[in-house]
Amino acid sequence: MSFHADANDNPSAKGHWAFYWYSCPESKRLAEIWSKYAKTILPNNSRGIVGCKPNFWANFYMCREPVINPTYKFPSILMEHGFMTNLQDSALLKSDIFRRDCARVAISTACEFFDRQLKPMKEAEEVDKCKVYLDGALIGEGLLYEQRVYLPVRVLENKRYVVERWDGGTMTVYLNFKSESNFSN
Repeated sequence: MSFHADANDNPSAKGHWAFYWYSCPESKRLAEIWSKYAKTILPNNSRGIVGCKPNFWANFYMCREPVINPTYKFPSILMEHGFMTNLQDSALLKSDIFRRDCARVAISTACEFFDRQLKPMKEAEEVDKCKVYLDGALIGEGLLYEQRVYLPVRVLENKRYVVERWDGGTMTVYLNFKSESNFSN
C-alpha cells in the first residue's frame, strides 16, 4: 500500500482514489476493499479505483512492479487521498484528524484483506496527552494510549538523540544519545 496525495492542473479536481495493476485480481480486491473503507470514513468524494496498464495514463511503477518481478508475488495499490491543488482537499490533507482517518482506512483494509480482527481504536479526542521531559527539560507532548506514551521520533531527533536504525519488520526505532561534543541544539 503506497500512500500519496494527488495534484492536477485543474484546481477543481478533488477526491480520493486507488490504483491497482489490471491483471492482478488480488490487487484489484485490495483496491476495492480500500475504496469501500475510504468511502465510509473519508469526508472527501470518491473517484473510484483505476486499473493501471501499459500504454495508459495510469501506468504507475508502484502498481506494476509486483506483477513484472516474479520474486514479489504480492498485491499492491497506490492510494491517492486527495488533491494538494484543491483548496478543500489541501485543507483535509493538512489535518491530523484526516491523516488519522487515512491510516484507519489502510488498517481496516489490511485487516479485512488478511482476515484479521481489527482492534477498536480510541477517537483522537479520547487519547490523553502528556508532557515528556528529557534530562529535566520539556521536549514535547506525547500521546498516552493503553498505558504507553507515544512521542514523534522527530522530537527526539531534534533534541539529544539520533536514529541509529529503523526495523520495519518489528516496527522498532533504535535511538542513540548524542554526546555533548556533537550536540548542537
